[in-house]
Amino acid sequence: MQSIAIGLSNRAIGRALGISERTVKVHIRSIFIKMNVSSRTQAAVLALQNGDISMPTPDPDPDPGPTCAL
Repeated sequence: MQSIAIGLSNRAIGRALGISERTVKVHIRSIFIKMNVSSRTQAAVLALQNGDISMPTPDPDPDPGPTCAL
C-alpha cells in the first residue's frame, strides 16, 4: 500500500519486489476487493485514515545544492 500511496506504477512496484507487473495487478485487485474500494486513490486514502500506512514527511530544509550567480 505504501508504494501505491506514493504513486509508484505497477511496473515500478513489480521491479522493486522482483515480481511481474501482472502479479502486481492481481495483488492490487485483491486488495481493492478486501478494502471495498475501486481505485488506487481510494485505497491509499483509506489506508492512511486507518493508520495502516504513513506518508514520509518532506525535509523542511532540503539542500538546494550549489547556486549560480548571474
